[in-house]
Amino acid sequence: MITVPLTPRQAAVIQEAAARAGLPVDEYARRAALDRALAYLRVVAAERGRNVNPMPTAGRGAELAALVAARAVEHGKPAALADLCEICPVVMTVTGAAVWLAANSERRVLAYATDAVSQRLDDFQLTLGEGPCVDAWDVGGPVLAEDLRTLEMQARWPAYGPAAIATGAQAVFAFPLRSGAISAGMLQLYRSAAGELSRTQLADALTIADLALDMILARLHRGSAEQGMLPWDGGDGLGAGRAEVYQATGMVAVQLRVGLEDALAELRRYAVERRRTLSEVALDVVARRLRWPVAGATTDPRGPDTEDDHGS
Repeated sequence: MITVPLTPRQAAVIQEAAARAGLPVDEYARRAALDRALAYLRVVAAERGRNVNPMPTAGRGAELAALVAARAVEHGKPAALADLCEICPVVMTVTGAAVWLAANSERRVLAYATDAVSQRLDDFQLTLGEGPCVDAWDVGGPVLAEDLRTLEMQARWPAYGPAAIATGAQAVFAFPLRSGAISAGMLQLYRSAAGELSRTQLADALTIADLALDMILARLHRGSAEQGMLPWDGGDGLGAGRAEVYQATGMVAVQLRVGLEDALAELRRYAVERRRTLSEVALDVVARRLRWPVAGATTDPRGPDTEDDHGS
């Protein structure tokens, strides 16, 4: 069973309630956690228009949901994708986790990342167009890269593999947030040392991915996407640069007089050649530190929107 971290105040409340119920503290806490989890899952089910219990038996899934709910209560906020990501290192002994939301693998938003490496791993895949999450999205199932150092993994992702290792990841696991025809994003886990997920850890990852999808669909059901926006969580974990990528793509499309797909390809080419991420390049474009000339001239970007060095 998962041990939920408690504040001194929460511990005192549980001890008092356990005494009144005539139960050992651990047993009372376990029952309370499961009750909280089932209540949360019933709310999600109701928001999705279901009248049935989404989890008929209180098992491992309820314990994971309880841990998410407990973390949310600790911060005084509704359960969010950030809470799901933050429990991953605890329950699966991974180093970090991230969730991104998308309508497709090209247009997506990093909702939350537990650390800088998780965010960089997402940046690399967005920039290079390859990696475990890209493949998992395409095949519609988990992709488990247990050791990025192997020849097989290096051949599969010749650009992403070395970049991921250099930034501190030796194993990466990708789980689509998917149910039937609905695809909403990706759960990405990584380890700083190579190693496979155990059977229990794999089951936990799949359960957490399902919980993430439930959260996303619940928010969509409440109308968070009515304005054409994806329902991500704000806060310090929000991945920077995603909105700028799409804005920069439009700016470069105008500057080069090409379509958005060609403009994005040009941004990627420039980023890869200079060993930068797509987000970093996009921020420079939006800030007008970087621009492309119109079609017919060289495609090498100029500097800021000022007169060139030779004058005119």
